[in-house]
Amino acid sequence: SKGYKIVNNIKSTWSIINLTPEKNATRSVGLDILRILGYSISDVIENIIPSVYPQHYSQVDQRGFLQLFDRNMFVFMFIRNPFDRFVSSYMHANRDIMDGGNILPEYIDKDVVKFDFPITKENQIKCFKDFCFLIVDGWKDLQSKGELFNHNSHIIKQTDVINVYVWSLWYNNQCEELEGYDIREYIRDGKVNFYRIENYVEEFKRLKLDLEKKGIKTFDMPLQPQKIGNTSKYKFSTDYRDWYDKETIDVVTLMFQDELEMFGYEF
Repeated sequence: SKGYKIVNNIKSTWSIINLTPEKNATRSVGLDILRILGYSISDVIENIIPSVYPQHYSQVDQRGFLQLFDRNMFVFMFIRNPFDRFVSSYMHANRDIMDGGNILPEYIDKDVVKFDFPITKENQIKCFKDFCFLIVDGWKDLQSKGELFNHNSHIIKQTDVINVYVWSLWYNNQCEELEGYDIREYIRDGKVNFYRIENYVEEFKRLKLDLEKKGIKTFDMPLQPQKIGNTSKYKFSTDYRDWYDKETIDVVTLMFQDELEMFGYEF
């Protein structure tokens, strides 16, 4: 974690579980202190909540997930608009290609989708559309084979990140109680507190209030608004809406329909 870390030994009767997927947790935020750069959603969570409190889902065992929504459990998740997140996936794939990195075969074929130069709106929209159809066709192919999701961390749905982890606990530990576990059922029942990355300054304030209502001490961090994902030199626009047309809106909506409805996102 970063240098602006508050260390303490405060204890609480509450257990706090953080379900934020890694791709969301690593998003950069603006920090209005000494011009510090490079802070992420995860860094802020660690700083505003005493270090003995939050436990990331990847540290929770099968017993923990069976008791996840028992009394005195506060479960939360930072979510991101799937349309915006998908543009980020495209940029990540292309940056890897530009830097000579490797892409998982089920994710993208670097000979099929890549940047066209110069970086203009026309070229990038064309390439992004190719990317959308490549990924959606791959998703349909996986479904036809009985696969529920693409395992790549940049394509997989935010809720499936949690489900995949829990199902690995079920498989590796032969824990029958976790068979068929679906975090979406608990989200729809209002048992998961979720906060939107797009409005992180206000949402962190809301997280702090929600915790303090339960008697959980929090700390302040001097956050300032900053558009998420606006630092890439390869983007013709930092507004995700500029990347889509009706055709790509439709295909991405098809793939992420359940999360769009569940989290109340629209294009």
